[in-house]
Amino acid sequence: RIGLCGGGELRAMATGSCTLAPTKKRSRTSLPDSSATAVAAVTFTQLAGKKRSGHKKQTSPSNPPHPPPHGEFALAEASTLEDFMSALSGAGQAATLDASAAAFALRRLPELLGAEAVAERGALAMRLEAGEGIEAAPLRSTWPDEPEARAELWQDCQLGGADGGRRGCTSAFLWVHERIEEVLDDQELREMVQLSWLADAAMFYGCLRPGPPLPLHVLEDCGDEALRRLEHQGELSEGDLAQACRVGCGLAMSQAFARHGLYATVAECVAAALKAGARDLLWQPIHDAALALALVRPWTAEATRSALALSNAVQAISMAAPDDGDEAVSVGRQSNEYVGGCAPVLACSSIAGERNGETKENQDSFHAKLEGDIAVVVIVDGHGKRGSAVASAFRSAVLRYLPHTPGGPAAAEGLASAILAADVVLLLNPQIDSELSGATCAAVRVEGLSSASPNCRRLAVAHVGDCRAIMGRREELGQSEAGSERWSTVRLTEDHRPSDEAEAARLIAAGGRLQKAPLLAQPHAGRKNSGDGGKGGHAGDSSRGQGYGGPTRLWHRGSGSIAPGLAMSRGVGDILGQGCGLLPEATRSEMALGPGDAVIVVASDGVFDVLSDAEVLHCCRVFW
Repeated sequence: RIGLCGGGELRAMATGSCTLAPTKKRSRTSLPDSSATAVAAVTFTQLAGKKRSGHKKQTSPSNPPHPPPHGEFALAEASTLEDFMSALSGAGQAATLDASAAAFALRRLPELLGAEAVAERGALAMRLEAGEGIEAAPLRSTWPDEPEARAELWQDCQLGGADGGRRGCTSAFLWVHERIEEVLDDQELREMVQLSWLADAAMFYGCLRPGPPLPLHVLEDCGDEALRRLEHQGELSEGDLAQACRVGCGLAMSQAFARHGLYATVAECVAAALKAGARDLLWQPIHDAALALALVRPWTAEATRSALALSNAVQAISMAAPDDGDEAVSVGRQSNEYVGGCAPVLACSSIAGERNGETKENQDSFHAKLEGDIAVVVIVDGHGKRGSAVASAFRSAVLRYLPHTPGGPAAAEGLASAILAADVVLLLNPQIDSELSGATCAAVRVEGLSSASPNCRRLAVAHVGDCRAIMGRREELGQSEAGSERWSTVRLTEDHRPSDEAEAARLIAAGGRLQKAPLLAQPHAGRKNSGDGGKGGHAGDSSRGQGYGGPTRLWHRGSGSIAPGLAMSRGVGDILGQGCGLLPEATRSEMALGPGDAVIVVASDGVFDVLSDAEVLHCCRVFW
């Protein structure tokens, strides 16, 4: 029951004893917007209206036959990318791929592309160790101009994934692309589709960026239509506003529209909704609106005003939140009875580490508080050139929401919401440059410490990145056995790494590329270590040597990208990283504590990169 001191940077310790359904066709004048995932089916056998200028419609080289209809249900049955593209190819040839099925394909394709990239050509770890760059297969956005190449690709599209290999799989995407263009090119059809349809298209094209060339007209049309509805349709429902936030986020992730009016308008609408007491607007769409603004810095005067309005509205939520949870009744309460007769103890320490004999910059920050029967510990580990400022700002932001997190079974969800809300504040902070700097975080809450009954003690954990929490479990042994007790470690968190298969597939689906950093040919004269432990930005220096080394890192899609080069798959800040899959959504867990659960250690990787879980626990048990 004591804080650790020594080789690590920071550590703190708290102890104590859609289902999809087809929608009916409606008249074009009676289709309201909705946040539902299923959208009105619009077939393309009788398209009306002229195509707008600005891009040339790509048509298939021949008229395909018309077998029985295919829809999103046929696509939903496919479990692999090959099967999915085969079904997609059948629907495309039948000319029955409607707007609903096309949107479903855009939602499903990223997941399948990510899974295919991870599973292709053997073990993921071996491929990464060999220096291979792993990303989603390229998606064509145009038909070739040469007749022979055009005919060959047409055959691949007909085969789908059956016999056409990887090229056959991905070329079938042209069926979807053509249907998306047909909707957006026709004003009546464009005004019929729901905002969720526009959001699916914007997020897909913004994240995975098909081409070259990138179909900018698709993104621009989605953004323009969403902006038109925000400006002319009056107050939107909270569901529709959430979809408009997704459209803006997809537009910003494309890195092609830095000055679109949608970003500021969405932020103002979200701020107004929050001030009006919106109850169903979740933190995720609010974060989408904030990330869209962050990705298009530097801001115009209008965007600056909108960012300030959204930031003020978000921070006002924490001040207005009622203080009626478990913490309000437990603060200041003391008890003479505890589990095992031992009072809980909270101890913390933050010490700068060393590298090559030189003291590193301490970029960690923490919050630890024991009030009554509740202990809360938050560890924030910064990285990048401005990691210290990011960690400090994030800690200050998360503290605004911690007092209002609920207790009981909802505690872990409350901690995760506090992390996401604090990231919104961080992204909108004009004083903090978090473009290539960020942080990881672990938050732990233990309640019921003042009760003598072990069944009243509960633990909640939420974390992003490689800050870690472990628990020491003590078991009493019989007197006849050697020693009187036995200790074991329980891992409460798992580090979020790009090399993990599940995280790797998610990152690739979001437009990321996974690869180790190229080794430098030789160190630059006078080059100093950034003090981030090799976790954040600019890992891919232009002066390259032979081979690749270090941990697997996250980059933007495309072999020429040298940013952001992150060695974690989840975190806060790191604006460029969030543009290619870095996720501020915390992993959550919750459990009841038993009588033998004796000690919890929460620490940054400054501890756990040097000491194993068992070694950390050994440092604690000697004080028991």
